[in-house]
Amino acid sequence: MKKAKEERKKVYAAKRFARGAMMCPSCLYTLDESVEACPKCKFSGQIAVQKFPFPAPPLGPVLDPNNYLSEEEKSAVTKKVLKLQKRFPQVRFYNCVVPLGEEVNLREFGFWLFNASQVKEGDSAKSFGILLLVDPKERMISVTVGYGMEVVVTDSEWTRICQDSRDLFYRQKYGQGIETFLNRTFDVLSERALAMQKEVKR
Repeated sequence: MKKAKEERKKVYAAKRFARGAMMCPSCLYTLDESVEACPKCKFSGQIAVQKFPFPAPPLGPVLDPNNYLSEEEKSAVTKKVLKLQKRFPQVRFYNCVVPLGEEVNLREFGFWLFNASQVKEGDSAKSFGILLLVDPKERMISVTVGYGMEVVVTDSEWTRICQDSRDLFYRQKYGQGIETFLNRTFDVLSERALAMQKEVKR
């Protein structure tokens, strides 16, 4: 019983995190509030749909239509995601590996995919979702998060997390790259959750 209680203490509810500023996925202009279109570049959800006029595939722990990952790697990533979501029950981790090419803005595609797609297993809440998008053709990665995650992990932290896994993606070790990304993200979320717990106790 004592061990079970210790495990429960390690579960961090994402709803305790605060909400922060948003950013335009096209021009990276900082938005202080939700808007229909970016006041700087005019990018909007409608423009995203026009750029990608086809049904969005459902999101899950692994979306890899071209099978860049082996079945063993897909299984390992899925197990890692489920393990992390037990610790952070309201956070959802989505990983997508798809070749897009230089003509596609990776951030815009990530924004469209995150917002237009359905999620698996009846999970409709994406406010605390994290989408890692990997373009193996251009060897680039992008991160899209729900509005609830905007302040949980800062832009500089996302940059550091991506840098830690970038070399693996460049060397086409996609499974290891995704797991490294997930591990680094978990570390940051854990630090933030512990800081929040200390604030609550004051």
